[in-house]
Amino acid sequence: ICEAEFRQINRGALRAWTSAPGTDNSLGLPGDGEVRMRRNFLIAGTLALLPMTAFAHVTLTQTQGPAGAQFTAHFHVAQGCNGGATTMLNINMPKNVSKVDPQFVNGWIVESLHSGNGQGDIVTWREGNLSAKAQGDFPVAMVLPKNTGPLSFAVTQSCGNAQEKSSPVLTVAPVP
Repeated sequence: ICEAEFRQINRGALRAWTSAPGTDNSLGLPGDGEVRMRRNFLIAGTLALLPMTAFAHVTLTQTQGPAGAQFTAHFHVAQGCNGGATTMLNINMPKNVSKVDPQFVNGWIVESLHSGNGQGDIVTWREGNLSAKAQGDFPVAMVLPKNTGPLSFAVTQSCGNAQEKSSPVLTVAPVP
């Protein structure tokens, strides 16, 4: 099931739930139409956000790491894009991550580019082939910042002419 199909199913389920025959959606209060509308928008908004995380093609296998420590992030590719095989993975690293060292993945050429312009490093695996239904991990060793909080990685997965963008988040946690 793709993200568009998931959203269509959710819209249909929401419509059926909010207008089921014999269902009293009224709260019996003044302005109950407004309350119902707000509830519906809240539910629809929540359901609309689910596919962005539930069907992300690239995620992190571990979503928390220790502040200031050496850490290896494993970027997990769950499937190809638009039915095609993954042929390239590009990761823009946050600028406050240091000593970026992408790890070898069998069958892929890996490159790391240090931008030097205040932006983070760019890591790319290319000229590989991960079939549309296959899963794979792409590890990157790094030193996490000493400041705690979320780190977002901009990931582009290429499958021939198709691309999927993901933004997995790693939480940098205090060291106990």
